[in-house]
Amino acid sequence: MLSIALLAGAPFFILPQSTFACSCPGMPYPPEQAFSTSEEIFSGKVISITKDENVNEAQSMFPHYKILFQILDSWKGGHKDTVTVATGINEDACGISFQEGENYIVYAYDDTQYGAELATGLCQRTKLLASAQDDLAFLNPQSSSVAGKKTTSTTSKVENYFNFTTITISILVVALVGTLLYFLRRKR
Repeated sequence: MLSIALLAGAPFFILPQSTFACSCPGMPYPPEQAFSTSEEIFSGKVISITKDENVNEAQSMFPHYKILFQILDSWKGGHKDTVTVATGINEDACGISFQEGENYIVYAYDDTQYGAELATGLCQRTKLLASAQDDLAFLNPQSSSVAGKKTTSTTSKVENYFNFTTITISILVVALVGTLLYFLRRKR
């Protein structure tokens, strides 16, 4: 009986198992959520890609690339001309396969595993700028964007909210005054 059970279970031990090291539950997050959870958000052109050969013992499980970007536009975080961002060495390590000379929108977080200042990966909304229409519409509600061009939002979200609130209150005040005048004239 034991030999039958072992024979029946053998295929489960012999067949290769598919495993994926990178897992991003609930992805992709909408731009609003990615904005609130990112330390820096910018568009940039990849200037150089280098494999970090100075990985110390504590980071030996996290080989990575350091990507140098020329900043085209910045929506959150630092406002530098260039920035270096780390990413995993391959997709199994949630790394992004950046290409030199290409423009990307980058959602970066404070790095704790690569020993860099910032990092990004497959679990963020980082992608080619040409594929980032939803992101650019959220980040630049008052302007249309062209991939590779510096974009500038003419008003911030706070200003938009303030304008909406001011207009709404003004309409309500005019309606209230109009209603009061109407009833006062009817009484006479």
